[in-house]
Amino acid sequence: MQPSQPAATSVQVTVPGFKFKMVEKNVCFYEVVVNSRDGKKWELEKRFKDFDTLHQALKRVFSNIPDLPSKSLWTLSEAAQIERRREQLEKYMQLLVGRPDILNSEVMRMFLQIENFAPDAVVNPPKLLQEISSFVLGVRDFKYEVEKGLLFVGISDMNPASRIDSYLTNMKLPWEKDLNITIVTVGALECYVQTDASEYKFDKLWTKTFPSQVICLDWESKSCRIAVGMDDGKVEIMTVASELNYMKFNEVLNAKIHAARVMGVYIDNIKGFLYLSLIHI
Repeated sequence: MQPSQPAATSVQVTVPGFKFKMVEKNVCFYEVVVNSRDGKKWELEKRFKDFDTLHQALKRVFSNIPDLPSKSLWTLSEAAQIERRREQLEKYMQLLVGRPDILNSEVMRMFLQIENFAPDAVVNPPKLLQEISSFVLGVRDFKYEVEKGLLFVGISDMNPASRIDSYLTNMKLPWEKDLNITIVTVGALECYVQTDASEYKFDKLWTKTFPSQVICLDWESKSCRIAVGMDDGKVEIMTVASELNYMKFNEVLNAKIHAARVMGVYIDNIKGFLYLSLIHI
């Protein structure tokens, strides 16, 4: 009796058998049979190490995934042992494809070769268009305006020990003048412009640094204003010059609004209001 799979699953997977092939040495391949909802069927051959590679890739993206049958210190040679592993692998695969988030993932689609045999079997799979990985700090918030090709990214130091050290360095003593200069960056706002709409390529235009963590952002397109809420209760609003291709910004507000973290900001350009979400202490 085959383990049941949810009716809503767009593909059904079984591991009905195994065979040995000579690949430098005698190697066991498990037969993987995939049936799509539209009646397409295809067969794959996978070694145990292929299942293990899939499992490790899924663990980096998803939580609470089913357990993969354990590895053996020695190569399985007895038919009864291999049959037991086959049953475990079949149950493992059916649990995986029963989860839409895993089934729709690029890793699983590649493993089952869905794109080659039944590209319509997965509904609206996400596709990576571009990746920006050059941030020196952790990303807290971002705003992307498609029409203007603008991307604003709020980044912050995510290391508590490092933040404390930076706060102490940036601290002004009573006899020192407040020059509003950030000595050590704890947070920053970065502005990017899209240079190639077809490939989603971005160039950085400028960076504004802060002595506190950036927590949240809001961009108001008509007035070209960006609001930044910070960990120390400050809010900063800047205008970004569209006539200069957004390469220059001007500060219009820099005020400590609250005693604790600003969790959210929203610019209402019609009413001229600035809405804040605050933590009360």
